Amino acid sequence: MTTSSQTGRGPSTAEQELSPLERTVVESDSAISNRIQSPVLRAGAIGRAAAASKPARVARHYLSGEGNLLAAGMSFQSVFAVFAAVFVGFSIFGLFLSRNSDVFDSLVDIVNSAVPGLLGDEGAIKTDSLLQQNMISWTGIIALAGLLWTAIGWMYSTRQAIRTVFRLPRDNRPFVRQKVADLLLAAGFGGVMLVSAVVSVVSTQIWEWLLGTTGVGTTSVWATIGSRALAVVISAALNFVVLSTMYRVLAHIPIPKRLLFEGAAVASAGIAILGLFAGIIISGASKNPLLATFAVFAGLLVWFNMVSRVILLGASWIAVSVADRGLADRMLSDEDRRAELARATLVVARERLREAEENEAGTRFWGRRRARRLTETRRDELAAAEREAEANSTGPSASLGT
Repeated sequence: MTTSSQTGRGPSTAEQELSPLERTVVESDSAISNRIQSPVLRAGAIGRAAAASKPARVARHYLSGEGNLLAAGMSFQSVFAVFAAVFVGFSIFGLFLSRNSDVFDSLVDIVNSAVPGLLGDEGAIKTDSLLQQNMISWTGIIALAGLLWTAIGWMYSTRQAIRTVFRLPRDNRPFVRQKVADLLLAAGFGGVMLVSAVVSVVSTQIWEWLLGTTGVGTTSVWATIGSRALAVVISAALNFVVLSTMYRVLAHIPIPKRLLFEGAAVASAGIAILGLFAGIIISGASKNPLLATFAVFAGLLVWFNMVSRVILLGASWIAVSVADRGLADRMLSDEDRRAELARATLVVARERLREAEENEAGTRFWGRRRARRLTETRRDELAAAEREAEANSTGPSASLGT
């Protein structure tokens, strides 16, 4: 068999992409190699196409950024934050919910669709205790403030995890501004869930009215299918809104709308698929006899870990899409750009000081005074650059990529 090297030509681009096994088969003249050459090359081409596909590149981007480790941290924070969020939310809206049992039941269903096994007689939190919280006391107010701080602490962890997936530095906004934004977002998420519960009640009533006018009973197969489909649509819409807000607003990343909605839709679909197997995931975690005393918490931890991975995979999907379109530079906010400039200025100032010190050390007596003044000037420049870098400190930075 004649190869490109035997004809005096260099290897072609296709040959350069061959694996060692494929190259061995191509360059061999044995009968066996000639027989298996076509299947081996076909399998290699399929493997390269699969590796170059977007899902594979998203997975590599996720793993190269320690996505599983970030998801573990998010899930640990989530276990504590979800109890705090439920306590705070039902305490704030308790007066309204106590007078609207349908909305209360719908809200419980929505929460359980997001966090299976959290609320209910056999869940981690009994539904009867949700409306019995008394916040009209100093003790209640202090407890409410502490729980609220725990809830928004999860938002900080999630923000940094998403920005890490995008290979962006830490959020450079002032601490108070970040916490106020997190508080408003937490209130917004709670409001969205409450509105979703109201919409669910209204849509269910409209659905039942339509069934009544058409003569189809509410217990028929079609009624059951329609009710479940309605619940899935509301849950998917809620996930889509929350994920879009997390990627764009919470993480403070200026993502183009098309790419944002694409990634949010992918993550929302992933969470919906997880929801189909929620019972298996949670029950599997609670079957371990060593975890029997806190099986519910172990199940929640596993669930949150899976959801956190999907959230970060959605972020990775957006990051890869951004890199494919050459928009990585646009992902930096004004604060991030100032921080990058401050870091670059600091590097230059250090190098200029080093050169000035070397120049001073090698200068003869009659030029030493001038060299010393230059060194002092470079030290002042370095001090100013360090102050500027500290004021705009955002941690390590890297560019987007796959």
